[in-house]
Amino acid sequence: MSFQSTPTVWGYFSVGANGGVHEFADSQFGHIFATGSTREESRKSLVLALKGMVVRGEIRTAVEYLVQLLETDDFKNNNIDTSWLDGIIKAKSIAMKEDPHTIVASAALYRAFRIVQAEESAFKEFWQKGQTATQGIERLTEFPMDITYQDVKYSFTIHRRGPDSLVLSLKGEDLINARIRERSDGVLLGIWGGQTHEIDGLEEPLGLRMVLDGQTWLLPNQFDPSELRTDVTGKLIRFLQDDGGEVIAGKPYAEVEAMKMVMPLIATESGTISHAKSGGAVIEAGDLLGSLTLKDPNKVKKISPFGGEFRCSSIEGQEAPPSASEALEEAISSTNLLLDGYVLPVEETVNNLLETLCDPALPEADGGRWQRACSILNCIVDRYLSVESLFAGKKGDSVMREQTQKNSGDMDALLRMVVAHARIKQSTQMVISLLKQAPTLPQRVMGGPIGWADDHSPISDDFRASIERLSNLRGADYGELALTASNILLEKRLPSIDKRLDELRSILLGGMGLKRPWGTSEAGDLKSLIESPTLAVDLLPSLFVDSDADVADAALEVYTKRVYRAHNVISSEIVRENDLDSMNFKFQFNTYPEESPLRFGVMVVTTTLEQAKAQMPAILDRLAHHIDDAAKDTPFHVLHIALSCQTEETTLADRCAAVLSEHRGRMAELGVKFVNVISYVPPNLPHYYTFTAANGYQEDPLYRGERPTVAHLLELARLENYNLTRLPTVNRDLHVYVGESKQGFGKRGLQKHILLRRISHSRDAAEGGIERVLGKAVEALDLARLDPRTKGASSGRIYINFLPAQTNSPFDTIVTSLKTKVLEFISRKSTELLAQQVDEIEIRFRIAESPGSSVQVPVRIMATSMSGQWLKVDVYREYLDPQTGKATQFCMLGKDGVEEACFMEPYPMPGTLQQKRSIARAIGTTYIYDFLGLIEKAMVLEWRQFIADNGEGTVPVDMFRAEELILNADDRSLSKAETSRIAGSNDIGMVAWQCFMKTPEYPEGREIVLVGNDCTFMSGSFGVKEDDFYYAVSQYARRKGVPRVYIASNSGARIGLVEELKPYFKVRCKSFCCVLDLSRIFS
Repeated sequence: MSFQSTPTVWGYFSVGANGGVHEFADSQFGHIFATGSTREESRKSLVLALKGMVVRGEIRTAVEYLVQLLETDDFKNNNIDTSWLDGIIKAKSIAMKEDPHTIVASAALYRAFRIVQAEESAFKEFWQKGQTATQGIERLTEFPMDITYQDVKYSFTIHRRGPDSLVLSLKGEDLINARIRERSDGVLLGIWGGQTHEIDGLEEPLGLRMVLDGQTWLLPNQFDPSELRTDVTGKLIRFLQDDGGEVIAGKPYAEVEAMKMVMPLIATESGTISHAKSGGAVIEAGDLLGSLTLKDPNKVKKISPFGGEFRCSSIEGQEAPPSASEALEEAISSTNLLLDGYVLPVEETVNNLLETLCDPALPEADGGRWQRACSILNCIVDRYLSVESLFAGKKGDSVMREQTQKNSGDMDALLRMVVAHARIKQSTQMVISLLKQAPTLPQRVMGGPIGWADDHSPISDDFRASIERLSNLRGADYGELALTASNILLEKRLPSIDKRLDELRSILLGGMGLKRPWGTSEAGDLKSLIESPTLAVDLLPSLFVDSDADVADAALEVYTKRVYRAHNVISSEIVRENDLDSMNFKFQFNTYPEESPLRFGVMVVTTTLEQAKAQMPAILDRLAHHIDDAAKDTPFHVLHIALSCQTEETTLADRCAAVLSEHRGRMAELGVKFVNVISYVPPNLPHYYTFTAANGYQEDPLYRGERPTVAHLLELARLENYNLTRLPTVNRDLHVYVGESKQGFGKRGLQKHILLRRISHSRDAAEGGIERVLGKAVEALDLARLDPRTKGASSGRIYINFLPAQTNSPFDTIVTSLKTKVLEFISRKSTELLAQQVDEIEIRFRIAESPGSSVQVPVRIMATSMSGQWLKVDVYREYLDPQTGKATQFCMLGKDGVEEACFMEPYPMPGTLQQKRSIARAIGTTYIYDFLGLIEKAMVLEWRQFIADNGEGTVPVDMFRAEELILNADDRSLSKAETSRIAGSNDIGMVAWQCFMKTPEYPEGREIVLVGNDCTFMSGSFGVKEDDFYYAVSQYARRKGVPRVYIASNSGARIGLVEELKPYFKVRCKSFCCVLDLSRIFS
């Protein structure tokens, strides 16, 4: 307590040296006296003394009430007697006044400050003892806060925007941004709304007793017995009463599992239960499990949620606007606070930083404005990396063990690091946003047409090194960031767009050859440009309107032939008539060209959509004249419209569709399959929109952003069973999608898969190209898995379309060679493929029917796990519809190229086998059927090593074969399953196979019996059926005289209790001893 005596006021208090009330003190532990020349003078002195006195602790006083009494007119006039106070109390004529919303806000801020203090101390003490857990750390910066006052419940959300900054939000709206600091005496000083408040408090069993600006207020705790909440964290096993059933006070209403123990939850009141969660739900302490309609409603005091307007102002006093330098410092400070884990709006923080960074009013800096910007961005990235580089690619527990030891003498530093990492999502998003806007920064900072890749905007070595470190971050939280950083580095490594366009002009005019990894082409060789795997196709549209007509014509020709490279372009012609420029071309499918109809296409170059709208009749006349008398009954002709001066806008696709809809009938008459619109403003990269006849010439979202034939070459239409989300990639010819199945399966619901689609222009597929392209695909899958949108994906699937025809050897030789290379790649990279959960690899080739033949046979090599064995490699011949170019069927090529089974359907939905494989991966193990494929791939490596060591030999054909064994229900004997049996259809937790293997040690072959647990069936546990099966397998192997190999692929034992036995368990307790009576069970 604090009391200052004066010449006119003095007092004495029964308080000991330890700060406690003396044991012999009565209820009046203090007495204050005042004197003066008049009664009024002494009264005023007494009022001032009471207002200046501070009493804190686990004690209640009437100091504020006494001040109110001394200020009454009756007391001033000395009109008091022994009944005076009783009358005031009865009439409740004296009451302290304060705005209730100010009281509520102060209580919320006080409790929030104390919660953060307590949580921080608890974490530091926890880590000091060697523990490493960080669960709940996010509550230090954002958490809910409920305050009940005058029977109204205010449900706030608390955000910390800095070490001393708390933001109070209600219904998503920020109400108060308060700065809070603690005085040495423990009182909190809160500043908001232009006012300063003193806040102190004490948590009591009945609620919070708070002293606000010298006045005491009680905010009671509320308990609602009609709400059934859990006080443990774990899993809800089941409710003991049906929904709508009766719950009895003192009896359990639910069972929960926590720390591998089953615990009952006891009801405090009787009533009718309404379930809020279902059995199996994961729950946390405080979660609402259900509600009760009480038998005695009087036991519940009705608390109404706040629904009005909160009156507490957050408007600060008017201050002079900061200077440009001060505004930049404030923006940098906010950015650093966000990186430190405090809760600030990401986009607002980024935009504020960039706006102040680009402010022309900023004074010049050493090294220039651009170098200052790079230095600031580098500091931000370094601050991010100082925390995240510790966690990237590592498990949280191992990082915490290491950092706990390293910071054993400075737990505050460890706390700051963990808090920053806890909000990795927002800090990562901020860095991504900064990097994505970096290409526009040179213009914004320096003014003028200066690009990110321009020589006038170099970045420092330190900044480049920091971006390089970002690109190397690994982990599920860093995927998009690593990819964005990689793209930034790629753009910085390329010459400026102007330089690249100048070089492309020179090549198109024949002034220089194309530089390629295997050598420079001859000058004027446009074919090498068309077929080049390194051609930047998206630069060509900028040259459609080049001032040199020869450059424009060559750009149109190269673009058209490159886009239709997978077809035979029969002819092309530039037409410049009636103020309309176009490239007219004819093409056919290159597979069985004599059966494929001739198709016609027109590429029109105009300026804007408005100009194209005015020219549409002339454009369609140009196409009609080009088609002439050719067939139009089937839509397979194409129209391209290049808008060479069209700025990008969100409504452009809809506006294009509106223009095309006016001519829908005419386009249908002409047999137009699709219209592709390219919009751009040179030298910026173009945007692509495709409007298909199948969609009534509305935009097909699957084609958005794609060159017109890319979707066809990637066979995106075969992904119709999935809802697709495209992920960013560095390579424009490589697409990665997260595909969510449109239909759920069983309890696991919708399944996600990572679908990689790639176009390859490599001509050396049979000479190492397959391994290189597949290796890049696996790397792309690895990078894609860093994207948080891939979380929960159960498998990865790879599709690669090699465009160059394979013509250098006989058909059968090429097929065998390609299949062998795929099998060897899978064998060598099995660890990486398993890590990426690759379940399908599909590679499409075009192989000459015979050396020198113009007929190209489409062939697919498929390694799939869908039939049971992991990545089983087969070869299929593809048959196409010559009209549509779509596959009508795939036929498997067996020995000597003989066609076997044929099929045709879009990629099937995941079935039972794939679902079980996903379950096994989710618990960190390998599905038992996948071991067959792993064994085969390991044998390939063994044979390759054997051949390399001996200098001769070949890998034997049919070196591995497995036949599943099943248990006969009648005589408990084993037999081989029928070939039609579906893999994964076992109804017990074990499976077995009789395997035939040709190994270097046994080239003629030997047999083994393989048996293992199916961890997806009852957790792979042993029961009676599994025990019988294992015994039968062992007996079978002994009779055959072959080894029995057991693979323990399970997730541990399962212990359960038969429900029928529970009523027979009885426990009697006396004092502290409990006895479990099992006599009824054993009797």
